[in-house]
Amino acid sequence: MPSRRIPAYTIGHRNPFGIAMNPAGDLYVTENGPDHDDEINRLVAGDNYGWPVVMGRSSDAHFRNPVWASGRATIAPTGAAFYTGDALPMYRGNLFFASYTDGRLRRVVFENRDHVSDILAVPVAGNNARLDVAMGLDGHLYYSSLDAVYRLRAEE
Repeated sequence: MPSRRIPAYTIGHRNPFGIAMNPAGDLYVTENGPDHDDEINRLVAGDNYGWPVVMGRSSDAHFRNPVWASGRATIAPTGAAFYTGDALPMYRGNLFFASYTDGRLRRVVFENRDHVSDILAVPVAGNNARLDVAMGLDGHLYYSSLDAVYRLRAEE
């Protein structure tokens, strides 16, 4: 029986975890590097993100650079979601991602769709690995750890 080949949307990824779509329809993915250069990439159909040749940023035009790379640090980004609700308007349009190794939830502020202006650690309950993030229909952002699910609150 002949196999049907399904083309990849993008290639050159190493250990992609969270995929999130912003309100404009752009897809972003969090990726874990081998022991450095964890990344956030904006996905563009047909592009090559460099693995295993490149980790982090490159001057080689054959590869698309990440919108953010951790450099020498490793934080193991996992799940991701854009905040689109009304409960916490100061976060609208920001990307949130969970971090497995340091137990943080991070908020990504974009200058434009390909450039990050800031990444901030969001104070959260507990000191456990963070696994996933989801936007709730109630306008709140939810995140999980190894043993619980939490709702992000403004006072955190």
